[in-house]
Amino acid sequence: MKPYLYILRPKNLVIIGVTQVIQYYCIILPNINVPALNSTLFYLLVLDTMLLAASGFVINDIFDYSYDLVNKPKRTYIPNNISANTAKIYYLFLVIAGLLVAIYIAIMIKNIALISIYPIAAAMLFVYSYTFKNSILLGNVLVSLFVGLVSGIVIFAERNSVQAMTDVGKKQFVIEVFCFYMTFSFFVNMLREIIKDIEDIDGDKSAGILTFPIKYGISKTKKICIFIIVMLNLMLIIWMKFTSIHMDIRISSFLIIFIAAPLVVLIQLLTKSRHKEDYSKISIILKWIMVAGLISLMIIHSGK
Repeated sequence: MKPYLYILRPKNLVIIGVTQVIQYYCIILPNINVPALNSTLFYLLVLDTMLLAASGFVINDIFDYSYDLVNKPKRTYIPNNISANTAKIYYLFLVIAGLLVAIYIAIMIKNIALISIYPIAAAMLFVYSYTFKNSILLGNVLVSLFVGLVSGIVIFAERNSVQAMTDVGKKQFVIEVFCFYMTFSFFVNMLREIIKDIEDIDGDKSAGILTFPIKYGISKTKKICIFIIVMLNLMLIIWMKFTSIHMDIRISSFLIIFIAAPLVVLIQLLTKSRHKEDYSKISIILKWIMVAGLISLMIIHSGK
């Protein structure tokens, strides 16, 4: 059974679940008097998001296994451990299970529009794996939009409750935190996706996939990455300066030490990177920066 678990990227699923749990308990519950989602429905929403992400991982592996055998042979489970046909059945099971959960949640909170998110997102992940992954940057944008959706789906489910809030300050706080986190996580993941394209350049070339580093070269790709890093730091500094959220010394120090500073270090690492292992390390650092972003939500909550 291990291949069936590992193909779902359990570490990534845990990060998705923890992201939504932190947002719910640190942002939603403390500020919204009567949230649409009670605890049971919220955890079903977390499960639903994880099922959606898991189905995306499986369909991606179904289409990619031929060159995953080149890029990451030790972490490729199709067709060595799971046949392609079995993987397709597994994918359909995950999609249908997630859709049923989405329908149940939407009916219970009387938010029928919530149902539409699941099939749209599932279709987006399928099209990404089937077509747009082979396009320049468009595939990176689509998967990064999904990462933003992980946060956005929580506030979308609670949008009626947010609109009904009478406390203007709390309402602004909720909207601002979600909007900034969604935007920041989109660009961090966009950066990570481009770095992964550099890391996987050999396997992508052998499979005939045209990515940005293959068409324009690693040097130009690095310049794009450095531009995104600089933009992320400027975005963070501007937000810290002009946000309506009270930025005490704890919050400011944490954001600078664990998010801004590592981003600056990445510029130096990226400039010196030459081998596949170097880009893999950068990708791991970016994942930890996203984790630091989650921790910052807890610090912001504790400082209110």
